[in-house]
Amino acid sequence: MKTNIRVQKKYFIFLCVLAIFLSTMACTIPFKIVPNTGPEGNPPPGEEEHPREEFPPGEEPPPGEHPPGEEPPPHEDPINNEEAIRQALLAELGWSESELQLDIGRMDDRFAEGGVSQSGEMGGAMWLAAKEHSGNWVIIHHGHDIPTCDKVQSYNIPPDWAPNCWDEASGTVIER
Repeated sequence: MKTNIRVQKKYFIFLCVLAIFLSTMACTIPFKIVPNTGPEGNPPPGEEEHPREEFPPGEEPPPGEHPPGEEPPPHEDPINNEEAIRQALLAELGWSESELQLDIGRMDDRFAEGGVSQSGEMGGAMWLAAKEHSGNWVIIHHGHDIPTCDKVQSYNIPPDWAPNCWDEASGTVIER
């Protein structure tokens, strides 16, 4: 009976060590937030089938019209937004351009979120940004913890972007 207990202890200790090892390894895996915004049952974006109106060679659709299945270009160039967020993160973190590894997980015309890490370093952190009325992107939060309620409220961050916030006055997490 004693040997059975010893074996159980060994397995328990082995499982604890394995759990600790795997949880530390999970923190070093780079991540990218990818929202699931499509309705269920539809093919993934880019794999939809659209009937295309064919134009004879040399002819193009009239200006201002787009062939079926093609969407007009966005009003703002996402590369400019990405670069503006990159510059805001560089200023916030104090890193050089070569050190910053940026992942944008979700972005709309007012808010953006994603992951950031330092080149050559394992792990990373999340960030949340808001676009001011002036058109400048401001980093609301970066790190492993949750954003503060005063920042979330001052930039009117929707609950689906920040479902919880840290109330510094009470020292508690507030569910929004």
